[in-house]
This record gives sequence, structure tokens and C-alpha cells, in this order.
Amino acid sequence: MRDDWFAACNERSPKGALNPRAIYGDVLDVGAGCGILGLLLKRDFKSINLSLLEIQERNLEILRLNSLQNDLPAEILHADFTEFKSEKRFDFIVSNPPFYRERISLSKEPHMALSKSAASLNLRDFVRSANAHLKPGGTLIFCYEAGKLAKICELLGEFRLNLTRLGFVYPDISKPAKLALLQARKNSRSPCEITLPIYASAHGRRTAQAQAIYKSADLTSVDYE
Repeated sequence: MRDDWFAACNERSPKGALNPRAIYGDVLDVGAGCGILGLLLKRDFKSINLSLLEIQERNLEILRLNSLQNDLPAEILHADFTEFKSEKRFDFIVSNPPFYRERISLSKEPHMALSKSAASLNLRDFVRSANAHLKPGGTLIFCYEAGKLAKICELLGEFRLNLTRLGFVYPDISKPAKLALLQARKNSRSPCEITLPIYASAHGRRTAQAQAIYKSADLTSVDYE
């Protein structure tokens, strides 16, 4: 579901989404999973050079299949982001990183636990590695648990990434935000823009805003059950 919300980062999404004015150049999707996030960007910004980075070997064939089925070419990389080595630097790094605490992981199945648990890629290592692989002036776009915002800002500052756009996803109009959508630029001094909120539902019924996001994220894909 977070990939669907994160589809809000592209220009076709409704007003209020976390959308940079353009995605261009070399783009790295970290922890690509089944590839939906990166492939949606390739669909909407066809000129980008897309790389999909995934730690789990089990996901690599799915990445290849989804890329092929949608006729969206991408370089597929098998590596742990904390140990990833490349002479190439990226204009954009995008990610839907794992952030669930291990003790409240939603699955005991090892494949799902690795995908969801922050123990597999902690926030500090994620920000540090992102900074190391961005070009000067490059942009990091990711989502994370909203309650970790203070820690996120602290780490972005430590690694000279300036928060330039911030939005929140609310599970319902009557409930606090659970998810933060963040955009940060390397060596930037731009002020932070707070985007309009995204509400998943209103009193238990999916909002028109959420429906539009799900529709924009429609892509032929397969995943492990």
C-alpha cells in the first residue's frame, strides 16, 4: 500500500501530492521489491535512466518480469544498499524503505520481515548511503513513519541533505498522520514546502483523493503471495 501512496510523487498525481516538478537523469529505486515505484516513474518520465536496487535475490526475477511486461526498461542491481558500491552518482534516489520496528513486524515470514523491518536497513545507514550516491544537488525522495520526523530531520542535516518538501498521509480524516512523504536535496538551502495532506478515507470510506492516487498507480505487476 505504501507504494501506492508513494505514487503520489509523480506529476500526474492530484494536487497536494509530494511531486517534484520533474524527474530526470539517473534514478535509483532503493529496496525496489517488485519494482512498482521505480517503474511508475519510468512510465511517467520516459527519458530517465532507471536502476532498481534490491537486496533479496528472490525478488530479482519479479523485477525483470514486471519491467518486461510493462515495456519499461531498467537496470536491475542485486546489493545491500549499506554496502552498495558504484562509480555512478544519481540525480534522484527514491525509496519506500522498511521502517517497522522488529518487535511489531507485521509478518514472521523471513522474506516479508526483511522487506518491512527497520532492522534490515536502519534510518541512519539509509540516509548516509543515499548522500554518498547522490550527485551534487541531487534529490532524495522517500516515505517514512511520521512519528520519526524529528530523527529524520536530524539525520538529513548531519549528512547535508536539506528537507525541501514534506507531506503527510492520514489513514482517516479523524486520525493522526501515519506516513510522511519527504523530499531532500543535497547541498541545498531552499526552504521547506509543506504540501496539502493526503487522506486515505473519511469515516471509513475511501476518499476521492485516495481513489485518484490508486488509479494513477495502476500498473501490470506480479509479486510473491
